[in-house]
Amino acid sequence: MFKMIIYALMFNNVYSQMNTEPLLGGLRDDNNCLISAGYSWCESSNSCVRSWETPCKDHFTSCDDCLTKQRDGINIACPINCEVNGPISIPVPETHCPEVMCMMYCENGFIQDDNGCNTCRCNDPMIAVDPIPPIQSSVQPSIQSPVQPLIQSSVQPYIQSSVQPSILVDDPIPDTPPVINPFLNTCSEVQMAVYHECNSDCHNCDFKDTRTVLSDCMNNGILASDDLCQGNIHSCSIPYNDCDNEYVCPKITEITDCGENGLNGYSTYRLSLIVKNTEIKNIYAIYGDDINSPKPMIIPPAYQSIINFNSNIGGVLPAIINIDPDAQYDSWLTIGVTDGNADNEISTIGIDFTSWTENSGIHSTNGAVFTIDPEINIVEGDEYIVAQITIPNTRTTSLTLNAQGKTKCEEHNNCNKDNRAWKQEGIIFNIVPPTSNQNIIPPTCLSWYDGCNNCQVNNGILGACTRMMCFRMDNPRCTRFETSGH
Repeated sequence: MFKMIIYALMFNNVYSQMNTEPLLGGLRDDNNCLISAGYSWCESSNSCVRSWETPCKDHFTSCDDCLTKQRDGINIACPINCEVNGPISIPVPETHCPEVMCMMYCENGFIQDDNGCNTCRCNDPMIAVDPIPPIQSSVQPSIQSPVQPLIQSSVQPYIQSSVQPSILVDDPIPDTPPVINPFLNTCSEVQMAVYHECNSDCHNCDFKDTRTVLSDCMNNGILASDDLCQGNIHSCSIPYNDCDNEYVCPKITEITDCGENGLNGYSTYRLSLIVKNTEIKNIYAIYGDDINSPKPMIIPPAYQSIINFNSNIGGVLPAIINIDPDAQYDSWLTIGVTDGNADNEISTIGIDFTSWTENSGIHSTNGAVFTIDPEINIVEGDEYIVAQITIPNTRTTSLTLNAQGKTKCEEHNNCNKDNRAWKQEGIIFNIVPPTSNQNIIPPTCLSWYDGCNNCQVNNGILGACTRMMCFRMDNPRCTRFETSGH
C-alpha cells in the first residue's frame, strides 16, 4: 500500500486531469482551498489565501491588532498601509563565547576559534601581494607558419589555428593536481562502519587501527583515513555502532555540547541513517505503515519553535534563524534537507504535525515524509539526516521509523528497473543523555581546551597553555587529534 502511495505522488502532476479521485497530497477543505500548500479560506476577501502572505481581515481587527499579533509570533500578514509605531523588538543572537581577558595587544586582532570566539593568539600581519604578472608563454611558434594570435573566445569554439606550436624539451612541466572524482567511493561496508564509529567518538577512537582498516579507500573522492575527526569535536560523544540491518543503520549526533550551548536545559540531536548496502542508490521516504502488521512511525514529544511558522519538515530557513537564533533548535523530520526546504525538494502526507508538541508525540501508521523525485540522490555520501529533536537534558527516549528507497540499476546491468524498491522496517533510535569525556585527555590529542585556555598536549600530558582570564568555564575537550598517521 505504501509503495502505491509513493507512485501516486510521483505521477500526480501528469495524470491530474485523468484521475477522478482526489490526489494524495492535494487535500482541499470545504471551500476548495489546497490545504497541503498552506491555503485557507478568507471570508472577508471570499478567496483562498496563505495567511502569512496575503492580509485577511478575518485574523485582525485593526493595524495595531495585526502588528501586535505579529510581535507575539502569530504568522499573519498585515496590510501594507499599516505603519509600525515604535521599534520592533528583534532578539539579539546569544553569544556562547566565554568571557576572557587576554593580557596582550594584537595590532591585527585576535585569532578566532571555530565558534567565532577570540583566542589569545594574534592574527598575522597582512601582506601586500603584487598583482599577478602577465603570463608569458614559453611555447615558441613553428617556423613553417607566421605567428597568429591565440584565439580564446568561447564564441568560436570550433575555430582552430593552423599554427602548431613547437615543443621545447627544456620547458618545465607544471605540477598539475590530480583530478578526483567527487563521487568516487571504494570503501567497503566494514570500512565505512569503522569510519563512522571513529568520527562519532573521536575521544575513544584508535586512529592507528582505524587507518589500518581504512587503508587507501576513498569516500566521496577523499581518502577516508584523511577525513577522521576533522569536524566539530565535542566533549560528549555518542558512538556509532554498526547494526544487523540489511540496508541502513541509525546514527545519533548531539548538536549541542553535553546539553549546553543550546536552549537552556535542553539537548538537540540529529538523527541519521547510514547506508551500509552498496547496492542502494538513495533513500526517498521515511514512513509509518499498517499493512500486514503495524509498523508505526513513533516520534517522541519535542521542543517546537514558535517563530518557525509550524514548519515541521526540512529544517529551518537561515533567515528565520537570523531573526530568532533559538529557531535552530526546532524539531523536525526530513530526508537529507536541513536548510528549510526552500526548493520544495521534500513533502509530507498523512502525518498530524499539529499534535507534535513538547508534551505530545506522533504515532502514525499511514503517513510519510518523501522526496518529490524518488530517483534523485538528495545527499552526497552515505549519511541521510532524517530528523532533529530537542528534548530536556535528562530525558531518555526513542524514535522509530521505516525507510524506503531505490537500488542501483544501470543500463549495462541485468536488473529489473520496475522493481528496484528496498525498505528497512522498525529502525529504532535510542536516545540516552551522553556521558561526558570531560577532563579525559585522549593519548592522540594534540591540542586541549580546558574550558578557558588552549594547551599543547604530548602523549596525554599538558604542555604550554594560553593565559586567559575567564569568568565562565566551558566544557573541556580535545580540539585537535593526531590523525594523519605521518
